[in-house]
Amino acid sequence: MLFFPYLTRRHAAVVAAAALVLGLGTVVPAHADHSVNEALNVGEDGRFRATGSWGGNLSGGAEYVIFATRASLVAADTNSRYDVYLKDRVHGTLKRASVRGNGSQAWGRSDAGDVSDDGRYVTFSSRARFTSGDARGSMDTFLKDLDTGGVLRLARDWGQVDLSGNGKYLAFESKAKGYAGESDQDWDVFVYEIASGAVEIVSPPHEATDGNGISWGPSISRDGTRVAFSSSASNLVPGDANGVGDVFVRDLVAQRTERASRQVQGMDPVMDSVYPVISGKGGHVAFNSYTGADGPAYWSAHVMVTDLSSNETEWISRIPGAKSSEYPDEAPACGVSDSGRFVALASPLQLAEDDADDEWDAFVHDRTSNSSYVTSRRSDGSNNRADSWCSALSADGSTVSMVSDGSLTPQDTNGNYDVYVRSPLHLAP
Repeated sequence: MLFFPYLTRRHAAVVAAAALVLGLGTVVPAHADHSVNEALNVGEDGRFRATGSWGGNLSGGAEYVIFATRASLVAADTNSRYDVYLKDRVHGTLKRASVRGNGSQAWGRSDAGDVSDDGRYVTFSSRARFTSGDARGSMDTFLKDLDTGGVLRLARDWGQVDLSGNGKYLAFESKAKGYAGESDQDWDVFVYEIASGAVEIVSPPHEATDGNGISWGPSISRDGTRVAFSSSASNLVPGDANGVGDVFVRDLVAQRTERASRQVQGMDPVMDSVYPVISGKGGHVAFNSYTGADGPAYWSAHVMVTDLSSNETEWISRIPGAKSSEYPDEAPACGVSDSGRFVALASPLQLAEDDADDEWDAFVHDRTSNSSYVTSRRSDGSNNRADSWCSALSADGSTVSMVSDGSLTPQDTNGNYDVYVRSPLHLAP
């Protein structure tokens, strides 16, 4: 398996599948831009650190960003290990999240996960011991309450975990028996209510005891009422006869599941649809899907967005007049705005008129104007000429987090991957 430390945990599964190349949208002139880059690998003393950083998931309003670094950003960090930090962008403060409940530091690598919208709850994975009975050396996932200092070690049989924006729910995948009455050992998706400890299955079959395939890759809405996930099962909704894996969305209030990977240009996906990312309000979901619009010889994965209210799916990276043979496989989206208008992605292609390099760049695509804007520029607006990837997008689409091995700010001279936040984006022409 390839290992790219700059990818967020949410996209770790992508690396297992392939190193994908993304093609996106219409090349358009750049709009007037007054946004700025904010480097996160800066200590409480105001100095930029030489050791790199990665991660960068945002709270819905972009007030908070969670990331990991081996650098010592606060005076108490003396363990020389990778630690998880939370940056309060409003007050300019830093808090080390990967410490034990009594405030003592842990002695093992930790990687950043998610942050709730109010900055109180964070998730992270670590090989260090944070709770009693935790065997050091095993990689576990933890939920941390930064107000009380409390640390909860999540079950080891959980796979990918996603924290709701309101901090009340965790969506997770597991193949263990017993959750919500599940009797098989196939991968299924569940939601865990933090306050009560109640677990509800997200991937129940339509009319059967168990699903006839595996389900994985949850992405939960801000209020925890909707969860998107991938599944190879064909009995989650009636009429699913396309013979491939699909992306589904479960409404936990209405107790209803719908298939999000719908037809595009009158054609069903010809291979699996995977890697969903749901918007904060749960009305839109982006995912990767294989289409064969020009015949099976040209099957390749593309980024799609489904509007769940209109039941329409849009191939957002479709270039008018181009054939499928002209598209490479694409990497997943890493964020969708609440309105569904803006989607954050990454690409090595020159998608904007003033993108003059051939490196990977972070982009935000505007579905209304069908245009793309490169966000991984230097502070002076010049091209980065180094690889960059997006990490997350704020609820209103005005702020994007990204990782780059270039110098997006003048003080970044370490030559390592670093986390940046760029805002405010003004994408409308």
